[in-house]
Amino acid sequence: MNQTDENTTASYKHHLDYLSDELKLLDLKLLKGFYRTKTFGQMDKNDGASPFYISDGEVLTLLETDKKTDRSEFPNRRIEKIDKQILSLQNEMKIKAANTDAGFLQFPMQQLVAIFDLDSFEAAVLLMALALETDKKYERIFAYFNDDLNKKAPSLETVFLALKPDMKDPVRRNVNAAYGYFSSQASLCTFSLIRFVNQEDERSFLSKRFRIDPGIRSFLLNGNDIHPLLGDISKLEYPKKVKDLSGFKLKVREEIKKVLFACMDKESRGLLFWLHGKSDAEKESIVSALCAEMNIALLKADFEDISLVKQPETVLELLLRESILKSAVLYIKSGDLLINEDEKHMYLRRSFIKALGKFSLISFIDAREFWKPENIEGVFDWYAIEVKPPNYFDRRIIWAKWLEKLNFKEDDLDCIAGRYTFSEKRIMTTARYLKLRYDHGPLALDKLVRACGIQGSNRLPKYSKKISPHYTWNDLILPDEKNQHLKEVCNTLKNKHIVYYRWEFDKKLALGKGINILFTGPSGTGKTMTAEVIASDLGMDLHKVDLSSVVSKYIGETEKNLSRIFEETDSGNTILFFDEADALFGKRSEVKDAHDRYANIEINYLLQKIEEHESVIILSSNFGTNIDDAFLRRMQFTVEFPFPDKKHRQMIWQKIFPDKAPLSDEINFKFLAKKIDVSGGHIKNIALASAFLAAEDCSEIMMNHIIDAARREYQKIGKVFVDSDFHPYAGLKGKTGD
Repeated sequence: MNQTDENTTASYKHHLDYLSDELKLLDLKLLKGFYRTKTFGQMDKNDGASPFYISDGEVLTLLETDKKTDRSEFPNRRIEKIDKQILSLQNEMKIKAANTDAGFLQFPMQQLVAIFDLDSFEAAVLLMALALETDKKYERIFAYFNDDLNKKAPSLETVFLALKPDMKDPVRRNVNAAYGYFSSQASLCTFSLIRFVNQEDERSFLSKRFRIDPGIRSFLLNGNDIHPLLGDISKLEYPKKVKDLSGFKLKVREEIKKVLFACMDKESRGLLFWLHGKSDAEKESIVSALCAEMNIALLKADFEDISLVKQPETVLELLLRESILKSAVLYIKSGDLLINEDEKHMYLRRSFIKALGKFSLISFIDAREFWKPENIEGVFDWYAIEVKPPNYFDRRIIWAKWLEKLNFKEDDLDCIAGRYTFSEKRIMTTARYLKLRYDHGPLALDKLVRACGIQGSNRLPKYSKKISPHYTWNDLILPDEKNQHLKEVCNTLKNKHIVYYRWEFDKKLALGKGINILFTGPSGTGKTMTAEVIASDLGMDLHKVDLSSVVSKYIGETEKNLSRIFEETDSGNTILFFDEADALFGKRSEVKDAHDRYANIEINYLLQKIEEHESVIILSSNFGTNIDDAFLRRMQFTVEFPFPDKKHRQMIWQKIFPDKAPLSDEINFKFLAKKIDVSGGHIKNIALASAFLAAEDCSEIMMNHIIDAARREYQKIGKVFVDSDFHPYAGLKGKTGD
C-alpha cells in the first residue's frame, strides 16, 4: 500500500487519539517558542534534570520527538524544520479527521469550539491549559517558560510566544489582541473556560497564569463528572422511557413539544418553560418523560440550594453551562424564590436572567405561582404552562390502573379517587404498599383508606402535633341532634365523589371544595375528642396545629408557616385541627397602627387558604362569637357543644372508667351527675385522680376517692366545694383536705 492509500484510509478510532495528536502539535509549538527565545550558542550546557533547576536540555528532551536532532543548529534553521513538522502534522490530522465517521466518533474539542464559537487561537489556549492536566511533564515545561519552579501553570506570555508564530515579535505586537482574548467579555472568560491563578505579587498582564476549568477538563477528557461546585446542588439523570403516560400529563407534554418545534424555526436562543401549579411531582415526571422520549439527559437543581451558596451567580452560570456541555435539559425547583422581592432573592433573580442571556438552552422552572420576568425580549423565549394536579377522573383511571389485580369494588375506587387528591406518584406508592401488605383475595375499603393514611406528610412536626385517634362514636356523649350533625360531617366527605363529580357540583364551585368545621362551646365539652372521633371514622391523620410555632413576630413569617401547613395537608388524608382558634381566626380590628394592619393581613391570608384547601379543617373555640364573620361564612358546618346536663353527665360518668378499673358497687353515678356540676373534661380529670387515690389505698375505686378528687378539681378551677352538698359521702375515711 502506498502513502496515498494510507492517508486515504487513516482515521481516528478514539477521541483520545485525536487529543494525542493535538498535544504533539502543542509540543511542536512550544518547541518553536523555545527556539525563538534563543540565539546560536546561547543554550546552557546542563542537560541533566534537577529538582532545583530546569535546563534547556531537559526542556528539549521533554518536547522533542526526534532524538537525533542536532541541537547545535542555528535556532532559525530549527524553527524552519519545526514549521514543516507542524504543517505535516496538521495535514495528517485533517485527513484522519475527515476519514472519521462523525456519527461514530465526535471530538470534544471540536464540539467545544462549536458550542462557544471559539477560534483556533482560543482552542489552542484551552489545549495548553488541558495539557497541564494530562502529563506532569508540562509542569516543568511551563515552569521553565515562567522562569520559576513554583509557577507550573502556563502564562499569557508563554501563550503568545508559542501560539503566534507568524509574528516576528508576537508578545509586543499583539498585546492589544491579547487583552481582547482574555477580557471578561471574551469567550474564554465569559464562559469560565479558564481561570486565572496568579499570586498577589503578579500584577502584569503577560505574567498572568491560568488553568482549565474543572468542568471543561472533564468534558474534553470525555468524563461524565459534574463540576465540583455543582456536586452538592445538582443531579444528572438519564430518564427511562415511560410506556403509558397518563392522559393529563400527555396533554401538557404535547403542549411543550409544540412550543419546542415552533421555536426551532427562530433564531437560536434560550427557551424557558415556567411550569406553575401545585403538582410538583407531575411537573418533574412530565419533563422526565419528555427527556426520555428525546433521548437526552436531565440536569436537576433547586433554587433553595443555590440561594444558600456564597456566589449564586457563579453557580447559576456553571449550571447552565453544564447543561449545554452534557446536552441536558435543565430543571430547577423552587422557582417561586425568583418572585420574592427581598434583596437576596432579587439578586438571585437578576443573576439567573443574566446567566440565561449567555447560554442558548432549554430549561424548565418548577414554581407554584405564575410569573413573567420583565425585559427579556430578545434575550430568551419564555413560556408559562399551568400543570394542574390530576382531577377526579384522572385519579380514578390511575387508581384503577395500579390496583387492577387487587379486586377492589368500583364504588370503593370512586370513593378513594374523590376523597384523596393524590398525585400519580403517591397513588403508585400507595398501590405498591397494598400489593406488599395484602396479596390474598379482595380488599375492603377500610384497608385502602388505611394505606392512604400512611401516605401522610412527614414534614409537619415543627408546626403541629400528630394525634393518634383512639376514641369512637361510643365514647362521645352528646345530645342526639349533635351526634347526628357530626355524622353528617363524615358522610359529606364519604359522598364527596358523588356530589362533586358524578353530579358535577364541582363545575359550580371554583373554590371551597374542602370541608371546614367550627366547634364552639365551653372548655371540656368534647371538642377535641370529637375531632379524634371524626379522624378515626374517616381513617385520616389528625394534626393539631401548634400556634406557638406558627405565629411569628417577624412580618411575613406567619404566612410562610401557614402556607407550609396548608400545602402539606392538601392531599385529603389529613385533618387540620386548630384548637383555641381565636388566636388566628379572631375578628379583624380597626387599623390604628402597623401591628393592626399586619394582623388583618394574616387573617385575609387565612381566608384565602381556607377557601383553596381541599381537605378537612376543624376550628375549635370556647367563644364562637370571637371568630371573624368572614370565617363563619366559609364554615360548612358549625357545631355548638353544650354544657352537659344531668342526664349526659351521668352517661359520661358511666363510660369514663375503663372496663378493668376496680369499681366499688357503692358508686352512685346518678348522685355524681347531680352533685358534681362540671363538664366532661373535668369529669375525666376527677375519674383519673380518684383511680390514683384508690391505688394508694390498695382498694377499689370508692365514692370517697371520687369526692376527694372532685374537691381538688373544684379548687383548681376556683369553684367552691361544700361538704354538706355531698352528704353522706363527703368526710369519709380517705378524705384529703387541709
